[in-house]
Order: sequence, then C-alpha cells, then structure tokens
Amino acid sequence: MTTSNSPTAIITKLAIIITTGNLFTHVWGQEVSGVCYGELGCFNRTHDYQHAIVRPVALLPQSPQQINTKLSLYTRQRPEGRHLLLDQWLAGGKDLKAFVDLSTDDRKPMKFIVIGFNDNPINQQWINRLKNELIINSDCNVFIVDWSKGNGLPYHQAIENMRVVAAQLYVFIINLWGYLHVDFNDYHLIGYSVGAHLAGLVGKQVKSYNASSALGRITGLEPARPYF
Repeated sequence: MTTSNSPTAIITKLAIIITTGNLFTHVWGQEVSGVCYGELGCFNRTHDYQHAIVRPVALLPQSPQQINTKLSLYTRQRPEGRHLLLDQWLAGGKDLKAFVDLSTDDRKPMKFIVIGFNDNPINQQWINRLKNELIINSDCNVFIVDWSKGNGLPYHQAIENMRVVAAQLYVFIINLWGYLHVDFNDYHLIGYSVGAHLAGLVGKQVKSYNASSALGRITGLEPARPYF
C-alpha cells in the first residue's frame, strides 16, 4: 500500500505527467471511432471515456493478444497454482474443464485479485502475500488477474486497456458461473489502483447480465485518481 507522498505514488504521478505530454495532439470532440474484439464487444472513443479536463487523452484499447491477460488459480489443495491465458481460452471455445476441475471446489467462495497500474505478480510481493492470506483465512478459490503486459506506460493507454480486461473477466465469470453454478454472491473482486476501477467495471457488467446477477463484494484498494 502507498500514501500520496510515498516514493511509489510520486513516481506514478510523474509518469502520468510525462506520458500525457502529447495532450494537445489529441483534439477534444474528434470524430468518435472504435475497435471491436469479437465476443468482448466494441470499444469506442465516446464521451463516457473522454473529458476535456478529467480524461483529456482518449485512446483506444490494445488488442487482447497484446494485453495477454493471464488468470492464475490458487487453492489450499493446489498452492502452486494453475494458469490460463484468457485470449487463448476465448479462441478455444471457452472450455473450463481442464482449468478448474482439478483445483476448484464449487462450494468455496471465488476471490479475484486484480492488479493495478504497472503492477506485476512476479515482483510485487503484496500480491502473493494477499493471495496467501486469503487462502489461510478462508478455504477459497483465489484468482490473480495478471494484465501486466497492458497495464504499464503510457498511463492513458493502460486505463483504456482496462476496458478489454474487464470484458474478458466478465465473460470468464459468466462462464464460470454457468459451469460451476456458484452463486454470484460468493464472488469477491479485490482491485488495487487502476485494478479497483477495473473490478468496478466488471461488477457493472455482471449486474447487467440479468435481473438477479450481482457480485457479492467488490473491494477497491487505493483506487487510482488520475483520469477517473
């Protein structure tokens, strides 16, 4: 965790300032354009994702192949984890059997840790520590959502890539719910920094799935402020 005056927070703010140096090359009110990624839907440069002051630089998200989102599943029975590339899973017909059957208990809560801006599970100790504490304190299924190939500099690209990752995670959760029949109330998303907003976006999409679908809990840890 960081404070507003911590070295990490200061570096992050500087990175945002530096990487938005091309602000005036992006014209506010430009023609709306977008990109579509199959089942994930279309991502447009609309006024929901563009604001002259709050979000002055509006890009389009990179492709799922570029972002290369990976899910890692950990349980008490399989603490070493199992891994799934979401883009390959979507392209392969969304078969969950090989990924979840050997390690997932459908009677246990589902917890998702969503990393934030410039985070990486390999070198961020808090991610693994949080995962371990969750498993120690509750016999649950813990997923780490690793989108580290799309969450780095420039910052304004990372927050657009977030939209693709949220769509991927939404499709995964809906398929997991249909496969294991775990009540939506047993899902808990924990997001840090930009990941907090990503988790909220997933929750919004799940809530729109049907009249009774809503994630049980979403926790935002130090949600990112710039561009939100």
